[in-house]
Amino acid sequence: VDAPNDNYHSQGAVCYDDVNELLYLLSADQVIKVDTSTKEHRCDMLHVAKIENSKKAVCIQGKLHMISDLKHYIFHEEQRTFVVACDFRSAHLLSNSSFFELLYVESQNKLLYISRDALLVYDVTDNKWQKSSHVTDLTSPINAYFSCSMTSDEKYALFIGDVGGRDNVYVLDLLEMRFLKSRVAIPKRTDPYSCKSMIIRNPYQEKLCVFGYVRMQYAQFATTDTNSSEKEIFPIAVMEVISHWYHMDFFYFISTRHGQHFRIQVDAIVRDLGSDSALSKKETTTNRAQALYARDQNAFRNMLQ
Repeated sequence: VDAPNDNYHSQGAVCYDDVNELLYLLSADQVIKVDTSTKEHRCDMLHVAKIENSKKAVCIQGKLHMISDLKHYIFHEEQRTFVVACDFRSAHLLSNSSFFELLYVESQNKLLYISRDALLVYDVTDNKWQKSSHVTDLTSPINAYFSCSMTSDEKYALFIGDVGGRDNVYVLDLLEMRFLKSRVAIPKRTDPYSCKSMIIRNPYQEKLCVFGYVRMQYAQFATTDTNSSEKEIFPIAVMEVISHWYHMDFFYFISTRHGQHFRIQVDAIVRDLGSDSALSKKETTTNRAQALYARDQNAFRNMLQ
């Protein structure tokens, strides 16, 4: 499949529809749809009205959503056109365009528009945009350019780039919608304007950790069968279920300018969150993110017992 010439510039975007198994490549005036469910990867090229400026795209419940030029578009495939769902400027949500990122929080069924000027929340169920009432000052952590990625449990989003300094890592608590600064810093030799990041789960390591921990704990309560010399084994099916609730995320970021690739476990960042008076004026000692992490760990231990 040949991508459009401008797909990798400010005019292009790419996203995947996991419901219908479709890959979308968007350019200024084209939507290329690739059906990945077929062996031959059937490709359709749809011509649409030209939409200028940088764009981001995401598929939500089988529908293609695109943000561009301070507007939210929804793609209608039958009509082969993008329909404006919201004009941010007319709705007094944004006045100027700037670099932004999109995050779809499936557990909350919400789409987040994050920029240095605002954090907007789109409720998919109500089909309505509004400004987040929790975040009042995004100018402090986010400046010109940044890259963000969301954890697999959808509790946090991690930010790197020009965010409150070039070597800082900020964490957005997606439950309370507020920023926290991690004490973990990215290497200073990296270029924040060329960094791309993503978070990837490691199911194999998750299963190893859960199986090992459960067997270690269960060994304390194991009994010996009178008809066998072998010890009872905790049911593997139960350990399989528990492993689905345990998340081992790794945060990867690549500096494309210097060809550098880094990796760190997300828990190392989340556990070491500090308070930032500029971002958390009302709460300087209690750390909500650390409390949530401790709560999950306690729940996991109680599940085993």
